[in-house]
Amino acid sequence: MFAHVFVSGALFLSAAAGSLPTARIVAQAQVTSGDLKKGPVFGIGIGACSKAKGTPRDAPADCGVFVELKRGGSGRHKLEWQAKAGPVTKPNDNSVVVADPSDEEQTLLVRWRPITVGNVNLKAGVDGLLVTQEERRGDRVRRRYDVFLARKNKLVHAFTAQEGRGARSWSSMDAVDIDHDGGNELLFFSSTTPDESQADRFEMQMYSWRADVAKMVARNDLRPAVKGAVIGMFKTIEAARAMQASACADTFLVLDQSSADKLADHQVVLAWPAVTTSDAELALEGIKTCNPALVGAVKTMTGGVDIDADQDQ
Repeated sequence: MFAHVFVSGALFLSAAAGSLPTARIVAQAQVTSGDLKKGPVFGIGIGACSKAKGTPRDAPADCGVFVELKRGGSGRHKLEWQAKAGPVTKPNDNSVVVADPSDEEQTLLVRWRPITVGNVNLKAGVDGLLVTQEERRGDRVRRRYDVFLARKNKLVHAFTAQEGRGARSWSSMDAVDIDHDGGNELLFFSSTTPDESQADRFEMQMYSWRADVAKMVARNDLRPAVKGAVIGMFKTIEAARAMQASACADTFLVLDQSSADKLADHQVVLAWPAVTTSDAELALEGIKTCNPALVGAVKTMTGGVDIDADQDQ
């Protein structure tokens, strides 16, 4: 599938009376088979700002984030998380960042990725959009994922996932065609830290779209091997936590055999889980750019289908 993204000009969500945008599209994402005149077009919007009764006059308004099917059908869905009225910037063609003007440490990052999800019981895939919201409040980050499909000329909100609560949590979602049906399965990684003296609890779950029941379903019959961008191997969790606290390594996970079955007994690693070797290598490149002293290697963390080897066949 060919994915193309259109991005409009800069936008400021104002909290001043009479200047609140009602529903402004900040970007459009298109999924086609190669012909730009065909395929659905999704709009990503931020607007419809308002203040709850009793909100202080100088506090920013709450603005909705919504997805709209602009071609290939119709429909509009407002996401659960909102943005504070403030400046909107675009780090790249598939994301926007909305800053809270009243709190410099609070931002909302919205990313999107055109995808085609596979059908468990149909050969043809369904075009859609994966939207990620990432809210930052100081050092605390939480993430939410929503999948929308263009199906039967309507916008379908097909899936929602978000990471668990706790002092430390992490998650990611990717789309990978594991069974080679022309569409992607959704792969959700998540982890929580029950206690700093314990390893992180890492989990993986895969989902596919089922047209006969019109919903995403868990795929326990498919399990890919998890690769890890490993930047440290230790004998104790305490040593791994110490390295995790160093510059640029705080997003990596402390894992042991309880959630990474390919590790040896009493082996602890500081790693970034990934679906493929290439994704893990990108994580290593990123960590080295951030801190040249941090180097590592890609290792297989769990058993399952080796996606890299499978796709090379």
